[in-house]
Amino acid sequence: MRCLFNRGPYARQIASRELIELHRHESRRQDGSKAIVVYYGYAPGLWVLTLHWFEDATGAIGASGRKDPKYLYVQGDNVRYHLHAGNSPADFVRREPERRFRSIRLRLLCGTWRRLKCRLFGPIEAHRRLRELRLRVEETPMGGA
Repeated sequence: MRCLFNRGPYARQIASRELIELHRHESRRQDGSKAIVVYYGYAPGLWVLTLHWFEDATGAIGASGRKDPKYLYVQGDNVRYHLHAGNSPADFVRREPERRFRSIRLRLLCGTWRRLKCRLFGPIEAHRRLRELRLRVEETPMGGA
C-alpha cells in the first residue's frame, strides 16, 4: 500500500487541495508528541485515503519522516486497499512481512528489498491481485444457467 501511495498522485493532490481533509484526529502522547490520523476525499462522502503519522513537539514528522497510508481507494480500478485487521502473530506478519525474521539484519534486508522492488517494479502485488480478480470476474458465468 505504501508503494501505491508513493507512486500515485495522492501527495500532489493533497498539496494542490484536490483531495480535501474530511476528518482529523489527534491524540497527545506523554512525551509531548502527537499521533495524527487524517481522512482525505474528493468531496464529503467520498473517502479515498487515510494517513497516519507522529509529530514531535516541534511539528516534525517522527520515525521515518513520512506519512503512512492506512487505507487507499484506487478510483480507476475501483479497488480498496487497507491494512489487515487483527492482533494475532499471523496478522502482524501479513501487515509487516519482515516480522517473520528474528534477526534485525534480516528484517532490515527484507524492508530494503520491499522498497527497492517498489522503486524498480512498482506495486506488483497489487497489480497481480487486481489481475486475478478481473480473471475471476470474467470466468464467472452470467445468468446462472
